[in-house]
Amino acid sequence: MGHVIERLHLFSLAFMLVVYCIRIIWILRFRLVKDLARTKGSGLTGAVVAMTTMFRPWSMETTRKGFIQWLGFAVFHVGVAVMIGMSFVIPFASKWLTPPVVTLVIATQALALVAGILRLVKRIREPKMRAISSPDDYFSLTIVDLLFGLCPLATLRVPVGFELYFLLVALIIAYVPFSKISHYIYYPFARYFYGSYLGRRGIVR
Repeated sequence: MGHVIERLHLFSLAFMLVVYCIRIIWILRFRLVKDLARTKGSGLTGAVVAMTTMFRPWSMETTRKGFIQWLGFAVFHVGVAVMIGMSFVIPFASKWLTPPVVTLVIATQALALVAGILRLVKRIREPKMRAISSPDDYFSLTIVDLLFGLCPLATLRVPVGFELYFLLVALIIAYVPFSKISHYIYYPFARYFYGSYLGRRGIVR
């Protein structure tokens, strides 16, 4: 059973990488419009600032006033990174799973599960969030929340939980390229172009 799950996991990962490569090639085919305005600053500095803003909540008014919301965002996304990362650590680098690491994994997944449930409840209860939500949003959040709960069980190699975790990881990895979760693949491109534009205009220094 372990070999079957491992192969399914690797197949899903390969499928995701192929789709992402196709998308990146498609993005790179677009030609940039030449900026004819006089350069007033560094485009590279602007790009760096734009790409790191999310890691500096004090730099934006929205996150300064809504720090709790940003904290939930950070906890959720760190949880996703740990949850996906563990799907590689458990089968290929189990020697890293020392008691402190296991405790840290369980803690991050517990906090991420709380953040994920709150995000799902918010989408269901708030009219404005419901209006902009699609079935994909609900499906993705539900699967990710389930994985937050299953990841600690897989880390501890609890029967059934272990198998379910890897099956759902394979599902979500194969599904990601066709869902809103794939927004992270566009993030560096969007932030680079936006930031470099503001940098050249001298708006960001």
